[in-house]
Amino acid sequence: EYMLACEVTSRERYIALAVLSNHFQVKHYASQSDERLQKVEFMGYADYYHEMPKIFQLSDVNLNISLKTIRSGIPLRCIDVLACGGFLISNYQEELAEYFRLGEELITYGDLEELVYLTDFYLKDEARRKQIARCGQERIRQDFTYEKALKKIIDECNS
Repeated sequence: EYMLACEVTSRERYIALAVLSNHFQVKHYASQSDERLQKVEFMGYADYYHEMPKIFQLSDVNLNISLKTIRSGIPLRCIDVLACGGFLISNYQEELAEYFRLGEELITYGDLEELVYLTDFYLKDEARRKQIARCGQERIRQDFTYEKALKKIIDECNS
């Protein structure tokens, strides 16, 4: 099941990058390039602690396509991008709607056509995009601290 989920996710990510690269400049940070993605600029590996925060903050649009094995919860990549003040478009996850104001702190899409539309829309509206990124970062600062997370864990264990 895990291997199948990884394969489905890989294909979904490939298709999204291929379609987006037909309309926009797309940079992809990864250990390995995919020769099929001719229009995608392969940037190589980015260090998680030093390079990725800068990339998230400076990118016009950060894309999260969750691994299919993540059936519930908030993907760490979403927290990472928002914490760095990056603008995020993610596939819909129920918990994103539970913990964030969709459309105000981050953007979610339902299908590939909507992803292309939303990417185009927000690339053309820098002020709105930056406002959403600021609001997302503020939500992380308010609600996603280690102190709050540990308190929640301890409270759950005690109940």
